[in-house]
Amino acid sequence: ISDASLGIGSHGEWSNADHILQVIQHIFTCIFLLDLALQLYAFRLQYFKSNFNIVDSVIVALTTLEAFVLTPLTSKVGNVAVIRLLRLVRVTRALKAARFLKTFEGLRVLVAVMCFSFASTISSMVILVVFQIMGSIFMCQSLHYFIIDPANDLTLRIWVNRMYGDGVKSFWTIFELTFSGCWPNYARRIVEEVHPMYAMFYFFYVYIVVFVATRIVAALFVKE
Repeated sequence: ISDASLGIGSHGEWSNADHILQVIQHIFTCIFLLDLALQLYAFRLQYFKSNFNIVDSVIVALTTLEAFVLTPLTSKVGNVAVIRLLRLVRVTRALKAARFLKTFEGLRVLVAVMCFSFASTISSMVILVVFQIMGSIFMCQSLHYFIIDPANDLTLRIWVNRMYGDGVKSFWTIFELTFSGCWPNYARRIVEEVHPMYAMFYFFYVYIVVFVATRIVAALFVKE
């Protein structure tokens, strides 16, 4: 669909695809709606005591609204407000993946753990981001004069500028250095070709942030 809208796709292949997919969508929507109705009939208001059931009900309601109300209304009326509402509802299609959480108990446990450890996650993220900002500012400022000095090797200056040339580049490099596990790719050339004293920075950063801080974060998750 995206290729066709950009004019780069081939037209005429399976011309009835939209109609067939729409029929399939209606069939599955009816099945989900029937399933919800039967569960509501069996469990009454007890059904909504589970958070997963509430999410499932919202997904089914939005899918039904999209399939049987908004889509036909858009094709007949063409109102801009209706079209925008339809697009907003279609964004919620991503929530349909939550239906599978009802089937897999392991995923439900994982989601529950993530919810309970939300406060610890935010605190850990703040701590790591502060360390990354400090490291990126130091590298950006300290390497600035090396980058603008024409006496240094041009190829190396271009590489250093690409890695640490401004605040955004430096922060992204430090971010990759922290989480990617390939920090020597960002450190070795600086230490060997710019100045060996940068080894002290990488030593403390890798030891304190990459090794110690990340393991403290993991310990907080285990504690939660």
